[in-house]
Formats: sequence, structure tokens, C-alpha cells
Amino acid sequence: MPCKEALVCFVHCAGRMATVGLLFGPLAHIWYRYLDRRIPVRNIYTVLKKVLVDQGVAGPVFLAYFFAGEHLSFAIVD
Repeated sequence: MPCKEALVCFVHCAGRMATVGLLFGPLAHIWYRYLDRRIPVRNIYTVLKKVLVDQGVAGPVFLAYFFAGEHLSFAIVD
């Protein structure tokens, strides 16, 4: 029976990881669309500004969201 338990655990983890991915995509889309509207000009300076804002603001938020989702994905459910 260990194989059946491992399969159930795998299905639960895969489902949680898929949920994290499906929620992350729309959030990232909204963020980048907002960033493109706030900084519409495209030259080297605005690209650098977008990268700095993205890494400084969204980077920590997205990383925290990802790691929280991964933690939930691999948490053992009794």
C-alpha cells in the first residue's frame, strides 16, 4: 500500500502546485500591464527603471507568494 499513499500524496502536491501556477500567471500579467501603463516610453533608461521597480516591488511579493505556495504544496496532510 505504500505506492497508493505516495500516489495520493503526489496528486495532492501536484494539484496545489498547479493552483499556485494558475493564480500566479494572472497576477503577473496584471502587474506587468500596470507597469507598462505607468512607464510607457521604451528606451534604455525606462527599461532599467522598469527592471528596478519590478525587482524592488514585485520581486519580493512574487517570491513570498511562490514560497508560500510551495510550502503548502509539500505540507503533509493527515
